[in-house]
Amino acid sequence: MPVAYVNQVFTLSGGDVSYVLHVTEEGRLMNLYWGRRVADQAV
Repeated sequence: MPVAYVNQVFTLSGGDVSYVLHVTEEGRLMNLYWGRRVADQAV
């Protein structure tokens, strides 16, 4: 499962799906996207 971390955004991809999370300024983890796999560095 590839994991990318760019500009406080985590992208976890596996198979045909991706889960994208953002780290807020307060350090909280927020869901940005869950669904069909996104291209690497697309977010």
